[in-house]
Amino acid sequence: MPAEIAVNTTGHVLVGMSAFYQYTDCSRALMMPGAIKLSGFPPPEWGRVKEGPKAPNFRGLLLFNVTRETIDKFIDFVFSVNSASPQSFHQGGALRHGLEAAAAALVMYFPERYVAGREQVEAKNVNAKLLQGMIVVGYPANEAINNLKSWASTIMAQFASKNVHLTSLANDDNLGARKLMEVLTLTLTLTLTLTLTLTLTLMWEVLTLSFPL
Repeated sequence: MPAEIAVNTTGHVLVGMSAFYQYTDCSRALMMPGAIKLSGFPPPEWGRVKEGPKAPNFRGLLLFNVTRETIDKFIDFVFSVNSASPQSFHQGGALRHGLEAAAAALVMYFPERYVAGREQVEAKNVNAKLLQGMIVVGYPANEAINNLKSWASTIMAQFASKNVHLTSLANDDNLGARKLMEVLTLTLTLTLTLTLTLTLTLMWEVLTLSFPL
């Protein structure tokens, strides 16, 4: 009998079978549903129909001068999409959205996985692939980690803002408000950073034209 079936009644420890059970730190498959544990979303009330979770994506990076071409090149490298791959995996394909969501999720949790990778081989291998992807799309090798963390924070901010309707269902009545404030604060910080960068760039161009070296 497959272990995945047997564990439903035996409660065997599955840590040795998959890294999933290491990430969730649970030893009994049915004691802690993986989807809720991994996402951090509390379930809605019994019988209550709610809008489902929104997958992470790379669209927020477009506000920070990361081109769509760079994003697509990164996705293709991470999942080894090439001329031999099914057309549905390529840009415009039916399954491309799923690949982007998966890649965005890998990047979004890079900071946590970077810490875990010091002890877990699987996490280290995933991190190495992502860092190689940053180099492939044109980032300097010595800046790959910081740039990947920057991508992660931007994706996480958008992911959190798109899923406030779920996180606000927590038993803690103030949790939704706190998460919303965190998202708004982070979004405001990112917006101000972008505005300041653009302003300084414009001022430098004006000074360069007014007072040529």
